Amino acid sequence: MFEDDRLTVICWAKTTDSAITFYLESFAFHLSKHTPVWVLDLHNEAAISKAFSLLASGRIGRWISVANVGFLSKYLSENGTKPTAEILEKCKVRVISVGYDWDLEMIPELPYGALYTQFTQSLLGPARAFMKDGIAVGRLAHAANPAVALDWAERDIDVLFAGNLYRTPDEIRLSWRDQDPKFRESLENALEAWRTVTNKYDETPFQAVLAALTPIYGDVVPAMAFTKALYSLDELIRAEARFDLVKQLKKSKVTIVGAGWDRFDTPNLNLLGKRTQTEAVELMRRSRMVLNLSAPYFASHERVFFGMAMQVAVGTYGRNFLENAGDPPSDEPIIYLQPETLDEVIADRISKNSQLRDLTITAHSRFLANHTWEARAKILYDYIDLTTKSLPIPE
Repeated sequence: MFEDDRLTVICWAKTTDSAITFYLESFAFHLSKHTPVWVLDLHNEAAISKAFSLLASGRIGRWISVANVGFLSKYLSENGTKPTAEILEKCKVRVISVGYDWDLEMIPELPYGALYTQFTQSLLGPARAFMKDGIAVGRLAHAANPAVALDWAERDIDVLFAGNLYRTPDEIRLSWRDQDPKFRESLENALEAWRTVTNKYDETPFQAVLAALTPIYGDVVPAMAFTKALYSLDELIRAEARFDLVKQLKKSKVTIVGAGWDRFDTPNLNLLGKRTQTEAVELMRRSRMVLNLSAPYFASHERVFFGMAMQVAVGTYGRNFLENAGDPPSDEPIIYLQPETLDEVIADRISKNSQLRDLTITAHSRFLANHTWEARAKILYDYIDLTTKSLPIPE
């Protein structure tokens, strides 16, 4: 337990069957084994009112805000309430902000003495750039819950990719024309700089975007402008990774669940359309291999750990997913892919059925040992306890 038994609030804007709700409920359950936890849904106005009453009475000791500080502050400002950070700071509450993908807009609102953790390593640079003194920064990798695996012989899908492709890379580039001319030029300059980066696994677009925006804003680039530019470039990079399926596949057949793929008439793609998160996970259970095609600099993704949990082979861009999640360095039972050999590697692995099954058994063992939400909750609990003790509470 923490030093006191005050309540730990975990707040986010819950949506039905979304990916973030899907695994944050698991995280909340396991964290509750270490400290009293109340999950606050930002769609519930009565609950928000109760939370601030509890804050005023001193009954809340930690406030874990997941991808929603901006949302909460917007709600409060519309209702004439003081900014969230001011209230939390006044009540001497430890603030832990867990970022999900692109949540840089919340950083300036964090109170002094807060802890900021981020799922994706690529955002730690931007986080530190905009963080004020007195805020600790760390990373909490994705995870999954243990799951019942389908017998290998009963699986009817060879390779599955679950993800949306709302816009092609060309369509994204065309949309930049609607931006302010100077901002559009900065995006093009950032993209050109990113194209010259030789090691896209260890570097991120952060420096390219910052350098491109500096001529517009000077040495101090506003967080919102930086977030907008970084998101735009990252959207293009992710779309290019997913578009590899259309460009590269000649030998392999891939089943795709997600929106936006029906524009392609490609014999090697079996298109199932958009499904709920629950349905997508069930399709994963029926698969022998799941693909995680995203930005190469991402060091954590839920698909990797969902696949390991269900004894499905994982093929992904990037590298060192398990080491980046705190698993001691060793041979990782993950298939790391390159765009130029994507088709050949998938076809080769699927053809070696028994070896692929053995890989999933090894990966499942590593998952159970180190990568469940129960393990992540314990890590964050220890991290909160140790890190926030080193930060002074504001007078």
